[in-house]
Amino acid sequence: MSFIAKPSANYFLRGSGLAVCLGTVVFLGIAIGYQAIGFSVLRSDVADYVNWSHNLAARSYPSHMPGYPALIALTRLLTFNLIGDAALAQGICLLFWGAGVFLTSQILQSLAPETKEVGTLIYALAPFVGVSSAAYPLADIPAHAFFLGAVYSAVKTRWWAFALVTALGLMIHQAFYPFYLLLALVCLFSRGMKWTCLVASGVPFAIYYVWMAALRGNVNWILAYHEKTHLAPRKGFVLFDGILGNLLRLTPIATIKGLILLLILLCAVFLAIHFLKRKNWLLLSMLLPLLMYSAASNETICFLLVRLSKIMVFPACVLAVEHPAILRSLRRRSGYWLLASCLVITQFIWAAYQVAYLSRARPRREKPCGAGLGST
Repeated sequence: MSFIAKPSANYFLRGSGLAVCLGTVVFLGIAIGYQAIGFSVLRSDVADYVNWSHNLAARSYPSHMPGYPALIALTRLLTFNLIGDAALAQGICLLFWGAGVFLTSQILQSLAPETKEVGTLIYALAPFVGVSSAAYPLADIPAHAFFLGAVYSAVKTRWWAFALVTALGLMIHQAFYPFYLLLALVCLFSRGMKWTCLVASGVPFAIYYVWMAALRGNVNWILAYHEKTHLAPRKGFVLFDGILGNLLRLTPIATIKGLILLLILLCAVFLAIHFLKRKNWLLLSMLLPLLMYSAASNETICFLLVRLSKIMVFPACVLAVEHPAILRSLRRRSGYWLLASCLVITQFIWAAYQVAYLSRARPRREKPCGAGLGST
């Protein structure tokens, strides 16, 4: 029996509906707040994506993939160019956020049904970045939704659906490549997926990669950029430069960031050891990339770990089933709403930090590569 609604209540409302409603209210609060103070979200990476969407063939970036700009361009076309760029990107991210929340509910229904309501809430309002990332519309939200679609297809052993969703997801966000790779290997070697599905899932990416390699004259064009920008140590630490660098800055914000990153690392290590002992390769495939990013990321990109960490909700929920006392406390109404309140507060904290940080940050220019039709 659900602790939120009576057994006869609509299934969707008992699963993801409440989290979607709550998150939408938070999203509107942040988006309206941005408008009220005159903060434009069209800056930094968001500006890159939106500008790219106006001329898909004439731009490319070594750190970005064209899937999200293509989504923006397609939605602009379907809405007859009646919606401004900022609202359009925010609307797209809100829709994909809702899809991700629903997929989370469905995946948890298969993996750990006792945790579905709580787990869906934690994913929807994941600390700091749950729905605030839709109000500041980076590619993270669509990327998460496509990855969850791949996980759902894997859980349900729908391999051609897995191939299709993975093919699309690979064109959205490079940070998810280790997740897709490990998930595909798990599906191939332990869940019965055919090689043909694996090969098909990589065809669009392979075509785009070869095209960009020819244009840039560099067969290693993705890794070459990240090795220079995101993997090169900033504080001299070969490993864990992002975590240690923040902790050693000894400033309040850097220390808090470093502690958050350290906590994520420790949780990922604990969960990885737990599921390695149980040979749960599906859940392990969600954790190993987090360990890799913890070790390899420098200070420039280390907060990526927070943005990706909500994937840990699935192994954490499966583990929670083994601890009924903890689960019971979260399933009480008081526990649920206390958790929801804390998560909501973190969304507004991160939104305020975004405003403060981006308003004073220097404009960042990443040189796009022309694709034969003239760059702008």
